[in-house]
Amino acid sequence: MDEFKDVYIQKLRQNSQKHILLIIDRDAYQNRLSYVRSDIPEDIRNRVFILVFNPKPESLKRDIQKSFEAIGKALAKDCSENNHVLIDNKPELERMILSVKPFLFLK
Repeated sequence: MDEFKDVYIQKLRQNSQKHILLIIDRDAYQNRLSYVRSDIPEDIRNRVFILVFNPKPESLKRDIQKSFEAIGKALAKDCSENNHVLIDNKPELERMILSVKPFLFLK
C-alpha cells in the first residue's frame, strides 16, 4: 500500500482516465480488504479496483497462466465465470468490467 499511496494516488488524480487494479492476499490479516479500502481517497475510489485472494495472488497467476498485466485484460473479457479463484471477487469484477471494458476493447 505504501507504493500505491506514494505514487499512484497522485497519478490517478493527475489523469482522470487512469484506473488501477490492486491484487492483494488475505493470508493472516483477514480484514485486509477493509484496511486497503480505507486508504483509498474518496475522489479516486471509483477508479481503484481491489481483488482479494486467499492465500496468495500468485495462485491466480499460476491458474490462469498469464502475467498480472494480462490478467487485467482477461478479466475485462469476463473470464470470472470460468475460474474458481475469481468467483469470490465477482461483485468487484463486475464493477471493474463495467468501468474498463469500454476503453480496453474499442470496436
